[in-house]
Amino acid sequence: MSVLKQFEHLRIRLEVIESATNNFSEDSCIGRGGFGKVYKGELLHSKGHSMVALKHLDRAFGQGDSEFWKEVIMLSVYRHQNIVSLLGFCDEKDQKILVYEYASNRSLDLHLDNKDLTWVRRLKVCLGAARGLAYLHDPGETQQRVLHRDIKSSNILDENWNARIADLGLSRFGPANQKYTFIVTNNTVGTIGYCDPLYLESGILIKESDVYSFGVVLFEVLCGRLCFGNNGSFTQLVRKHYRQNSLNEIVWSNIRDEIHPSSLKVFSKIAYQCLKSDNEKRPLMNDIVRGLETALQYQLSTALMSMQTSQPSFEKLQPEKVDLLEQVRRHDQYKWLETHGVGEESMVRNLPNYPRRDINRHICVDLLKRVPLFKNMNERLLDDICQRLKPRLYTHNSYLIREGDPVNEMLFIIRGCLDSETTDGLFNSGFLKEGDFCGAELLIWAVDPESGANHPSSTRTLKAMADLGGILHSSSMAEIFHEEEQSSINHTDTCLPDYDTRHEDC
Repeated sequence: MSVLKQFEHLRIRLEVIESATNNFSEDSCIGRGGFGKVYKGELLHSKGHSMVALKHLDRAFGQGDSEFWKEVIMLSVYRHQNIVSLLGFCDEKDQKILVYEYASNRSLDLHLDNKDLTWVRRLKVCLGAARGLAYLHDPGETQQRVLHRDIKSSNILDENWNARIADLGLSRFGPANQKYTFIVTNNTVGTIGYCDPLYLESGILIKESDVYSFGVVLFEVLCGRLCFGNNGSFTQLVRKHYRQNSLNEIVWSNIRDEIHPSSLKVFSKIAYQCLKSDNEKRPLMNDIVRGLETALQYQLSTALMSMQTSQPSFEKLQPEKVDLLEQVRRHDQYKWLETHGVGEESMVRNLPNYPRRDINRHICVDLLKRVPLFKNMNERLLDDICQRLKPRLYTHNSYLIREGDPVNEMLFIIRGCLDSETTDGLFNSGFLKEGDFCGAELLIWAVDPESGANHPSSTRTLKAMADLGGILHSSSMAEIFHEEEQSSINHTDTCLPDYDTRHEDC
């Protein structure tokens, strides 16, 4: 089979690979999979010189040229930060070798019972994998939907605890941007324990088949064990404990005490919904991404829970200032939402500091509390955040931020609307309207004790669809949390759609 010209730059000579792997020595072998043996070695490739992973096709495993070329083509066309990157390939002397980025932490299945894989790290791995799979399911108008067919923990690679989906050789194409995609297969493939029972029974592959497999992985991460190797059905076990509200009995003991109850509630609900017998009740991958983001946000908030609640600043006001404040609060025209952001600053500019501070807080606090992390935050921290909010206007068709740009501000929308989409092809376009907010990446980064100094990257592009007014927080969010020594956050609910009742039959 001849190579298409657009892939020629990825070709790596066999002699280079043999030199890097010491002629495929056992010392260079780092694993075995459904494709064959996997080796590591250092060589020059399309993106430079680095350590790489090399997957050597073994025809005894039942896969041949079609799977090899499918993976070359797909990984060259479908590019995403949470999908493994193809660096090159070799097809000399009847040898078929794929060259990937080397994931130093290897695959997720090897770390399910690793104490270093904290609950926060587990959430990040699951979130990254969910984003990669969501991209494959809805890559955009110009590409085809990809159904992976073999989602499992051994096909999720970790590099510094950032997940990347691998092994697309068994995947199938379907039309993109349609609610339903049905692919009838002549033979069912996948891995026992992860395969959707409906797919095994009918041979009909749908995107919800991948969702089922991903739900199995989520419960593996929670339980710290693989889905096979024990007596009985893993999925039956986890569903039973979920319905009986006894998940703590099967959560891996090393992470049980560190999981925030609200984080567990969100995470387990997502995983349970993925395993629904009725595929129409399973969530979309984009819904799973949003749910996992919420679970991570709840978990990261525990870093603040040990701090004590301080008294609201308005209780320190002198009696006459309290009276003034009460008079102001009786007039709705002083509220930002009623006046659309016009003139509030001039209204309160000449007031004494204390009532001015609290009026600003009163104007903004309702919007802030739409954010789960802020919902029951202590008054001092809310005061500090409100003081840093500033009005901001955007004209029609102006861009607020583009995907990949650093996020250093949060915007709370007062009027107008935003179009939210990704530029890498992920079809999750939507609208943000009055009362919504954007910039949640900054919030998660700010309260994460493991976050670096650089601001997080935006996961989407935001564009004003009409003249837009809002209030902006552009100061360092992390600085606020670090400065406030007394704060408290309580979380009692999730923001997931209620797809089911706990006792519904599966």
